[in-house]
Order: sequence, then structure tokens, then C-alpha cells
Amino acid sequence: MKEISSESKYQEIAYHIAKRIEADDIKENSKLSGRTLLASEYNVSSETIRKAIHLLSVRHIVDVVDRSGIIVTSKKEAMRYVLEYKTHQRTKRLVEETDLLFEKVSKDHKMLQQTIKKLLGAASERPFPFEYMTFVITDACVRLGLEIGSRAFYEGTQTVVIAIGEDQMVTVAPDPKTLIRAGMTLYVLKTEDTPGLMAQFMGMKDA
Repeated sequence: MKEISSESKYQEIAYHIAKRIEADDIKENSKLSGRTLLASEYNVSSETIRKAIHLLSVRHIVDVVDRSGIIVTSKKEAMRYVLEYKTHQRTKRLVEETDLLFEKVSKDHKMLQQTIKKLLGAASERPFPFEYMTFVITDACVRLGLEIGSRAFYEGTQTVVIAIGEDQMVTVAPDPKTLIRAGMTLYVLKTEDTPGLMAQFMGMKDA
């Protein structure tokens, strides 16, 4: 068998053994191969096999009996371990996929910022060469402290912040981690629905 590359090799080996028990490839009350043979079969060290067998023993799937060897004691517990292991692996994959999505969102946002800067650079007489609107944040805003580049902001408003005005200064293509604060003016790309969506999302009646 190929060497298993998982960080927790012994857990994966325990899973493979439990799966064989679940499939009746290894019967209840039968004896497993010795640690040396298992180490050779899975191409790992004896210590790794010891940990795998200890895990199966703790889970009441096998029993290590002096002078008798490793006895399979419960197919039911083996099935339970197989299910838990699969669930854990599925959750782990979802977490990894989520991390990749957030990384992609971050890259996409950087590209958007670069595009906005190019658009701003193309402006002549107008401050922005596209339709935009301003939205003044007051103390009544329910989104104070939210990052302007957060997914929640985009999903709630269906627009992006292209500039912010604060303390009589306007910053174009602001840092997406900038927090919404009272007194701040948001410059956002405008569509027909933007005023209503902004007002609803911010919990304020007037834009």
C-alpha cells in the first residue's frame, strides 16, 4: 500500500481498518495482524501503527489482549468511527474551500480597486467618469464599524465604495478594511436600485 501523506497518518490508518471492519472484510471477534505486519502493509513506522491501534482501542473497536494480540470487538463502533471521520474530513474540505473563496474575493477586490483607479485617471472635468452617488453616514446607521469592502456590504447594497469623504478629504479607492463611521461620506457606484438598497442596508431613511 502507498504511504499515506496525511499529517495524522495514524488517524487515517485507524479509519481504513475501521472501514474494513464495517465492510466485514475483518470480522468481529477476529484477530488483526500484528503491529509489524500492519506497519509493513501501510508502509509506516511501528509507532504510527501503535497510535492507530490505541485510537481504535479507545473507541472500543478493538481490544489489545496480552499474548492474544489485537481482537476486533465492535463493528458498530467501527461504523460510528467511519461516519465521524468522513464528517470531519468533509468539514475540513469545506473550511479549506471557504479559505480559498475568501482569498479569491480578496484578489478580486484588489483588481476592482485597480480598475477604479484607472477609471478615476480617465476623468477630465467630472470628478468621476461614471454614475455614482454619495451617502452620508449618521449616528443612526446600523452598520457602524462594518468594513466597506466586506462581503456583507456588497451583498446588502449590490455596489462598491469607490471613495470616502472624511474630515474634508476625499480618498479614492480606499482600503477595503476601512470601517464605516458616523460623519463619513461614501461614494458608491450608482444603479437605479442603489439609493434604496443603501438606505435599507444602513437602516437610514434618507440617502
